[in-house]
Amino acid sequence: MSANTRDPYENPADYQPKGRLVALLLLVVALGGAGFLFWRTRNAAEPTRILVAIDLNGQWWQGSAPAAKASDEIADWLRELGFDPVRAGDPAVTAALEKAASPVEAARSLKAGYVIQAKFEPKVIEHPIDEGYFETRAEGIVQIVHVGESGPATEIPVQGWSGAKSKERALEGLGTSVALRTFDAALVALASHPKLEAFFQENPRNVPPERLQQLKRAREFVAGRSRALEAAASAYKSAGPNRIAKERGAVEVTYHGTMADDDALCGAGPEGVLVRTSPETPFMSPATGKLGRIPGLEGLEWRKPDGQKKALWTGYNVYGYPAAAPEGTPVVLVEDLFGGAKTVTVVGAGGEPKRLKLDPVHRFSTPVVAPGGGAVALEDRGCYSGCPTDLLVLSLADGQELFRAGPEGGAFGGHAWLDARRLVVLHDPKGVAAETEEAAPEGQANAAKEPAATAAAQGPKRFDAPRQTLWLVDLGNPGASPVALLTVGEGESLSWLRGGRGGKRLAAAHRGPKGRGLAVINVEGGNAATMTVHDVSGDASAPVFSPDDQRIAFNLVPNGADDDEEIAVISAAGGAVTRLTDNPFRDRYPQFSHDGARIFFESLDRDPAFPLDRNVSVIASVPAAP
Repeated sequence: MSANTRDPYENPADYQPKGRLVALLLLVVALGGAGFLFWRTRNAAEPTRILVAIDLNGQWWQGSAPAAKASDEIADWLRELGFDPVRAGDPAVTAALEKAASPVEAARSLKAGYVIQAKFEPKVIEHPIDEGYFETRAEGIVQIVHVGESGPATEIPVQGWSGAKSKERALEGLGTSVALRTFDAALVALASHPKLEAFFQENPRNVPPERLQQLKRAREFVAGRSRALEAAASAYKSAGPNRIAKERGAVEVTYHGTMADDDALCGAGPEGVLVRTSPETPFMSPATGKLGRIPGLEGLEWRKPDGQKKALWTGYNVYGYPAAAPEGTPVVLVEDLFGGAKTVTVVGAGGEPKRLKLDPVHRFSTPVVAPGGGAVALEDRGCYSGCPTDLLVLSLADGQELFRAGPEGGAFGGHAWLDARRLVVLHDPKGVAAETEEAAPEGQANAAKEPAATAAAQGPKRFDAPRQTLWLVDLGNPGASPVALLTVGEGESLSWLRGGRGGKRLAAAHRGPKGRGLAVINVEGGNAATMTVHDVSGDASAPVFSPDDQRIAFNLVPNGADDDEEIAVISAAGGAVTRLTDNPFRDRYPQFSHDGARIFFESLDRDPAFPLDRNVSVIASVPAAP
């Protein structure tokens, strides 16, 4: 080819029409865009697909049985509501999870739109019980992560707890406990996320009909849950004003909580009143669609009238009512370890609990702490029910037994301290315990009301009297026998024994041939006592002395009333009874504030949100001097 001859392929653009070039470029762009959209569609996260990654001694794909238990239960509940949780057991899923550096990275490869993740560090306590017993507890922050967003995840604190005879079963129970609370928290966060809100609308755009049908159950569930929670909140909110409107007493009642709390009043001290809390969270079951409750860990706290709180202890369950020393500390409680054992636990001024005594069979109840906080007296029943109840005194320093006595064919009916070493005990030789405070939660049998064993103990009796008698046990003189201070008359009985601060006065509920009243007992020199019975125009119980021992507050069921407990006060020297409350509720267990200015008490009623299956209690107070 000569130099003057032009190669037609040297510059092909010069020989092609311009329109054909533009069309070619458009085709390339279109094919590229379509490919990108196809790639994006195939790799886009599914909004309803959720990866559950609960780290509980490892992840489920790493072989952790408790993590698998928690994750599987959460996934089952989500699946029942129309979500598409990532399924375990698929080798491809397992491979993606094992290869990924994090659950969020694994979720991207699995096309999951959300991740429910948390890391729990279980605390396992092995108790020294022959058959073996393990207690587990864990706390963690549950995160709900939207895979397509770079913003912060939703974070929710969650607790779990369990107990069993083997470590494996205890951890498995911990997984179930964590799952229930995680699911309830995560569902709310998922349902309120902007990316999922469109699926809960009636006519969302660009959403396939099959997807809407898939999530119809979830949409209806979340809407029903919202309505039920609003109704419950409204019932609790209106309960306070309704209660105040029904009060007919001579003094103003102040409530220190709500009817949703179910608090119990256990004592008083310089830091306020001692309150046992039993929190429960409303929960709607995916299986039934009905609103129920998830129990939380119970607790003890000091609560001031202005609402300030100081947490003291948390645990699975308090058995009966704890007790505080007259000075406020220490506090002693009987702890229920998931039904596997009972403990006597002391919480000192530093706030660290110490389990003094643990037993899988014995049932401890009605603790009363000595002035100065050196010892606690309580009842010790050697089996679940039907067996004799001993009187037991423990050192709060080391848990050693300072005194133990069997019922000797009779029954103990209460105990109270005069001072740090002198304990007064009610004993009935006829074998039927007098009425005393509830040692078990509401609705359970009261140990003190059960018949004691009829066979007398072997050997000489320490509590030998013809009728119910008030005995003095002097722990400062270990070799001395109990001294009979007072024996009641024929047909009389005492219960609800309480001591004053000065060590010279006791109070008790009294029953006799002429009716019921309130007994004030004066101890004279430690060898004898005299009793005066005051007519209170009704049935008295749960007496408590004011800090100066001059007044006594008590529960009063007025004559002619049927379980209409009110709070009343009387001078320790006798005189007129002043009713401080007058309402259709059960007001009980009064406690004077540390300065004696107010009287606190429990006020019971049906739960406004769950009236058919739950009683609740709120702490209230009235001025001590109307």
